[in-house]
Amino acid sequence: MKTLPYIAAGLAVLILTAILFDRTRRSIAVKVAAFAASVPLLLSLSSSIPALLIICWAALLILVRIKSASNYISAISALTVLLIMLAALIPGGGPAAGSMLGYSPIEGARFYGIGNEEMGACIGALVVLTALLNTKLAGRSIATAVWMIVGLCLSMPWAGAKAGALIVCFVSITAYWLAGNGKSLTLLSSSMILAASVVLSVIMLVISSHFGPRTHVTQTLSMVKSSGHGVILQTILRKAGMDLHLVFHSVWVWVLALTSYSRWQMRGRNTLFAFGTAAVIACLIFNDAGVVAAALCSLIIWGADFGGHQKKTKVRAQAV
Repeated sequence: MKTLPYIAAGLAVLILTAILFDRTRRSIAVKVAAFAASVPLLLSLSSSIPALLIICWAALLILVRIKSASNYISAISALTVLLIMLAALIPGGGPAAGSMLGYSPIEGARFYGIGNEEMGACIGALVVLTALLNTKLAGRSIATAVWMIVGLCLSMPWAGAKAGALIVCFVSITAYWLAGNGKSLTLLSSSMILAASVVLSVIMLVISSHFGPRTHVTQTLSMVKSSGHGVILQTILRKAGMDLHLVFHSVWVWVLALTSYSRWQMRGRNTLFAFGTAAVIACLIFNDAGVVAAALCSLIIWGADFGGHQKKTKVRAQAV
């Protein structure tokens, strides 16, 4: 865990390199972006720096030989979702529990389930996979079912135990449906989506507590009954304070800022992953240490978006 800030700094350098090479060395820029987007998976597969270096070398060899960076990122995204889902469902977390992206029992940040890092990576990878589905009703229906399954697996106390993941999934899939119907998200509609997502998530988590272990949400509601509604405000302020602290002290904010800036620059050329912005914002708002979750989510979406932008730019150039 102590090495993650240095890895975040390296990712920021890779992102900046891809942005600077976008106009002059586009093929190199896309490969750099694709490699950066694969780092969350590489971290999930490795338990130490030596293991990470070996896996990175293997990933680079594959990336150099593969013809389509988009196919590479799609495969990386599928493996990321699969690995983190297994980490949530397998008792003890399986191999991912001891990975560099997993929780650290020694530091005590989390002793079970899925942390912010793995959740952010899973959501970002799922956005990429969802965008590959067609926008017809059948495709959106399948995507909705997948998002709900992932959200429940990541949030239930007997699995990922990450309650914020369910809210993020509700926000993301709602934005996906609106984007698929060609509707834009206004301030009013965004606020309604966020409020409805919180309410639905709380209801589902409370219901689940009647059939299994208690969730953090039900524990908080119990505290409200005994100590008053001030507990909710204290919880919100505590989580917001942690996020604000990370904004000024975490290197991950640079990963989030650079990927967000690059996606904003590409917004007029490639809007395929536009609904992913809602997922990134939801990761930021509804999780303590949300900066880390949002940065990893944004990183994977940016890598896929960057490759799509590059491919689209080539087609336009040939047409001219």
